[in-house]
Amino acid sequence: MARLLGHRQTKGTETDKPNLRLSRHISTLPEIRKSEVIQDTVDMFANGQSNVNSAAAAGNPGFRGGWRYTPSTEQSDGSTAQWPAIGMLFAEQVPGVTVPLFVKDELRYWIDYIQCSSNGGSGYDSPCGGGAPVSESKTGGLLVEMAFTGYNGSSSGAADLSDKAGALAYLDANWQNGPNGWNGNMGQPYAMWSVYKGLESTIGLTGSQITNFFYTGANQIKDDPNDIWNWWEDYSQYLVNSQNAGDGSWPGYYYWPQDLATAWNINILNATQVGPGPDPNPTPEPATLSLLGLALIGLAGSLRRKNA
Repeated sequence: MARLLGHRQTKGTETDKPNLRLSRHISTLPEIRKSEVIQDTVDMFANGQSNVNSAAAAGNPGFRGGWRYTPSTEQSDGSTAQWPAIGMLFAEQVPGVTVPLFVKDELRYWIDYIQCSSNGGSGYDSPCGGGAPVSESKTGGLLVEMAFTGYNGSSSGAADLSDKAGALAYLDANWQNGPNGWNGNMGQPYAMWSVYKGLESTIGLTGSQITNFFYTGANQIKDDPNDIWNWWEDYSQYLVNSQNAGDGSWPGYYYWPQDLATAWNINILNATQVGPGPDPNPTPEPATLSLLGLALIGLAGSLRRKNA
């Protein structure tokens, strides 16, 4: 529920405390009421989706199928559009909740429009940039949208990277990038959580499409030397290495404060399942479970100090 209600409108840059209080209240409701509240949220997203008429009114038919900061705003952007998709990806698994089919059908138009055919990444309000450049975080969001719709894009040939394989190729090429405002990957909390959601929901924890790792050779900490390193282990190793020794948290960055970065990073280390995914019962590698244990030990020390 926090994913559905924990952000102002369709996207936020900080924790929305009133909405978090509402989500905690909802957790105490009977199951029938929970499904009603979630259905209302789905209906809000469905009614707020840009359509052929609103996109035309905004002067850009390409906006069709996406979302922006407020419902029915006529426009769409590649950062915001992932949040309704991830919310409804979870919502449709709740008994009694229905996501209208037209939502996915319309979102396919946005997926086709916003992906940059020359590099496979996602633009902001135009395919290869617009108001902000193609970035790792928006490309992770694009993969979430593909997972939600069950649609992998529509490449016209080898030189056209407008599909899931193109998005994965973009993330692989930019995997080692450090934080740079809204852009970057390693150490950029918003991007790492967005990319995690996109990869976990499309290729699973052990997918082999990412090979341009941050850690190589002896820097890859393995319980089993024969273990084949993967993107999730690379993320996990980075998070353990960058964890604050004093309180077990992670540093915030730019718009995303320490508490939000820490919550997202715990989700990554905990191998949080995003929707049904390619692997309905993901089993983390033993080495990464060890890394999670180290991270939680650090957080537990922090909690003990705060409760003392």
